[in-house]
Amino acid sequence: MARDHALGRAVWGVVAGSTLIVVFLVTQVVGAEDAFPALVGAIVVLGLVTAAAVVVRHRRGPAAERNGLGWLALGTALLALSFLPLALPWGLLAIPAWFTPVLHLASQAVYPAAVLVAVL
Repeated sequence: MARDHALGRAVWGVVAGSTLIVVFLVTQVVGAEDAFPALVGAIVVLGLVTAAAVVVRHRRGPAAERNGLGWLALGTALLALSFLPLALPWGLLAIPAWFTPVLHLASQAVYPAAVLVAVL
């Protein structure tokens, strides 16, 4: 389905996210483990900026586009924050190894709710 209007400034978010993913993958391939916490931290920050941009779009956008954007913003923020334990040094938090994957899965449950709200 084609967009009914241009992407505009949002293209820079796509560029930033794509660049961050490529840098993250390259550092993993070359074995630069020291960069892992900083890159995951950058991913969390970019995710929170994206969630804030969705909130702005929800508040200022056309009424027809607002359905589900609140849920999408919440899901994006929760998913971004679920990566935070990976950015922290080992031992800083006394959390079990299974906690982070469960946090990822739980945060993804909000996305189907956003789609349901938008469709209904």
